[in-house]
Amino acid sequence: MRHALLLAVTCLLVTLCGANAAADEYTVDWELYHTKDAIFQALEDIVGTQQAPESLAITSETGKDGNYSSKLTVVTVEPGSLTGEDEKKIRLLLNFGEHGRELITNEVALQLLQLLAHDDKLAAFCQRQGIPLQPLLAALMHTVIKVVPMENPRGRERVEAGEVCLRTNGRDVDINRNWGVHWGHKEADYDPKEEYPGTAPFSEPEAVMMKALATGFKPHVWVNVHSGMEALFLPYDHRAEVPKGPGPKAALEILHELNRTMCGGRCAVGSGGKSVGYLAHGTATDYMFEELGIAMAYTWEIYGDTKATYTECFRMFNPSTKQEIEKVVTAWTSAFLRLILLLPSHPAVAKDSPAMVKAIQEGHREAKNGGTVATAANAAVASGDAAADSGLADVGNSFGTGSVDALAAQPADAVEDVAEVTALARLREGSAAHEEGAALQGGRGTVGWWQPPFIAVAIMLTFVCVFQRRPVWRRLSGGARLMAPRRRAPVGV
Repeated sequence: MRHALLLAVTCLLVTLCGANAAADEYTVDWELYHTKDAIFQALEDIVGTQQAPESLAITSETGKDGNYSSKLTVVTVEPGSLTGEDEKKIRLLLNFGEHGRELITNEVALQLLQLLAHDDKLAAFCQRQGIPLQPLLAALMHTVIKVVPMENPRGRERVEAGEVCLRTNGRDVDINRNWGVHWGHKEADYDPKEEYPGTAPFSEPEAVMMKALATGFKPHVWVNVHSGMEALFLPYDHRAEVPKGPGPKAALEILHELNRTMCGGRCAVGSGGKSVGYLAHGTATDYMFEELGIAMAYTWEIYGDTKATYTECFRMFNPSTKQEIEKVVTAWTSAFLRLILLLPSHPAVAKDSPAMVKAIQEGHREAKNGGTVATAANAAVASGDAAADSGLADVGNSFGTGSVDALAAQPADAVEDVAEVTALARLREGSAAHEEGAALQGGRGTVGWWQPPFIAVAIMLTFVCVFQRRPVWRRLSGGARLMAPRRRAPVGV
């Protein structure tokens, strides 16, 4: 009897310790992630400090159903100016934070908007990531982007209150099961805590407002951003197949290219229903494609920890270190910028905006020519520095380093010694060469902003150098399922 009692007590203690351990694993480090209120304040700051005051705008609306309400905040980005003439440009609708627990998606939205609001930050980011800036800037002038940084703020509130594994909205409905395509169908392992689709299609204010936004905006591109694995999906979610035709084929090719350049080939690519490991019914992406006719309707899964167990919910969907967060945010922000450059390969874009296609092509040509000029400029600076250093050494060797500045400041006719004249001439020529090369190198402040006058200077400098005999002058993974007592649990989709 005593042994049985001791065993029971031991089991109880193990259970309690395990529960406490699981609870600890659910703790969110809010020093690493923005809270909901901090996100919306950051959005106001981004729009308020944009370099081009007429390129970004933020709007909000509130949807209600009985006593329940939710707010939808949208940031519109139209580089150049907010013309309101959306129909003349390529339109992208990007949705983040549909599920409350997927905090990492909101961080990507903030980073993307920060870059689109500040040309200098965008240029620096593109240089670091190897994204051709000229074609991207050209493409953006023909683009309107609407970003929903957090579709599900009511669910996010509950996550921040301690329900860090919560997928649903403020009243326990999965917004990504509340859409009208194949709504209400349930798989054998359906879990109402995770996938409750609501009382009817579009019973939830969040889905109603998003549908209205998409219907009015008529985007060419829809991207629903989630976490739980690393994947690039297109329809269908409710069938294990990809739509047929040249449009879906082109849309799929874009995903394959992003997988190659951004994912390193590790992302699952294809239909959500075939690649994620389960069928999903009533999803936003299927509705956007089937009912609204959006040519490129995508679901992106941007992070998943394959080693996390079902009790390690937060780590399953979100990076847990600053380094991991920065890596994921940088990679997927880069993916959105690369996506814009790939859009002309789709027939819908080629048809609706030949101007965008032409602008990107011209941007590539300018970047190529700008690179040629930059090479000559960098060489010019290097040669100028070498000549200046040589002249400086001559002056220093002949007269001592303390007299160099005084010598350089004297008028030419005040220097009588032949050695002094020769050394000082080399110093001045080298300095002048450096300045000319630096001016050419800088262009309009960014390598690649080439202009005909700079090309003329490069030719002139090359001519001078040659004839004077001087040198010429820089995931849950695709097949993974959550480890759980049940057969599977939904990832982002």
